[in-house]
Amino acid sequence: VVMIPGLSLIGAGADSCVIDLQQLTFYATAVEMKDSCLLKGFKIQFAQYLPGVRGLGIHMSDSSKGSVILNNNILYSNEGIWLTEGVVKFNFILDSEFAVSGASFDESHQYAAHIDSNYISFGFRGLHSAWRTIIYATGNIFKITSPFETSGRILYNDALSNTSTPVFSNNNVSKSTS
Repeated sequence: VVMIPGLSLIGAGADSCVIDLQQLTFYATAVEMKDSCLLKGFKIQFAQYLPGVRGLGIHMSDSSKGSVILNNNILYSNEGIWLTEGVVKFNFILDSEFAVSGASFDESHQYAAHIDSNYISFGFRGLHSAWRTIIYATGNIFKITSPFETSGRILYNDALSNTSTPVFSNNNVSKSTS
């Protein structure tokens, strides 16, 4: 799905509005968002047992601003959401390798991504703050699913993001024991 600036896609809920990518045999992006878009009430589902092939759930193109990702389920993605600036609220991002990355290659601005009240289960990185996007994470539940002790960083702040220190408050974290 490729959205144009200002487009709102509002589904009837994740149980009935499904973007099904389970049959893919190559890496793909499910939804491409532009400026001032809304994506609400969808389930984006990749194949559960094809790591590295599954793909990216939602991608905001570089320097996209003001978009909202609300009440969606993203299942089994390599990367759940890649955004520049916007709001990610009340979503379930389940069994992602890398759940949410905030980045922009636009050197003329500093961007802000608000990650609020989501359930995020991941294997390697929960939030990745990089390249001029400040991540504000509040009220989320993070579940680390990696079986390895050294994997599963809730917050990864890239060396290139020295001017975009994330703000992390009132979040809950659990680690799977199996």
